[in-house]
Amino acid sequence: MNVLSILRIIVILMLSCLCAQLVVAQSVPEISGVWRLQIDKKIDGKIAGNYGCTHVNLDQNGTALTAKYSKCPSSNEAKGSRFNGQIYQSKRGILIHLIQHVPFTKYYGSWSGSLIEPGLIKGLMVDLEGNQFEFSLTQ
Repeated sequence: MNVLSILRIIVILMLSCLCAQLVVAQSVPEISGVWRLQIDKKIDGKIAGNYGCTHVNLDQNGTALTAKYSKCPSSNEAKGSRFNGQIYQSKRGILIHLIQHVPFTKYYGSWSGSLIEPGLIKGLMVDLEGNQFEFSLTQ
């Protein structure tokens, strides 16, 4: 088992434990709007760079979320991605979880992040193709 496989298992276990203690948030800050996306494929707590699509439009309806990429190069197939998710709240803070799907493909990704402070979300993304990275969204 390589290091990436072990890290993936640890992340999944940590998220599972956290989700077991979560409830759908009753009162959450408004996060609708355009957010700047940065990613880093090296999972080390430092986020630098981007992924072609440099912004995400988040649309919040209560605790339900939808999103899509914006400002993508025309050649980037991810530009058609659609995200659906939920905002959760625990004693430790607010978790944002989104499932990404590219229409007409079998691509799915899971994005889980914490609202660190107003205007800053940081988290991890894993997908069914074995990709994983850290991300930050800033307003």
